[in-house]
Amino acid sequence: FFFNQCIQIEIFGFEIGKIKEGAAGDVIILDYYPPTELTEGNILWHLVFGMTSADVNSTIVGGKILMRNHILHLPLPEFDERKVSERAQIRAKEVWAKF
Repeated sequence: FFFNQCIQIEIFGFEIGKIKEGAAGDVIILDYYPPTELTEGNILWHLVFGMTSADVNSTIVGGKILMRNHILHLPLPEFDERKVSERAQIRAKEVWAKF
C-alpha cells in the first residue's frame, strides 16, 4: 500500500487517503443504512450499487464545509438550490421532448 500512496502523490500532487494536517481536506459523510450487512467482502458492491448521492449528509472540500446536514453552504450567496432544481426539471423536460 505504500507504493499506492507514492503513485497518488505523483499523479495528484498532494497526499490523499488520510485525514491529517497537510492532506487534501475532502470528505463526504453519508447517511447510509444498508439493507444487508456491510462487510469487508461486500463493501465494493455497497459503494457501487447501494450508496447514492441522496445518502450524502455533509461534504468538506479543501477543508471548507460545503454541505452540512443536507443543507448547502456554498460560497456563492446568489446560489439557490431550489431554483437550480426547478430549472433542471424544466431543462430535463426539454431534453426528453427531443426523444
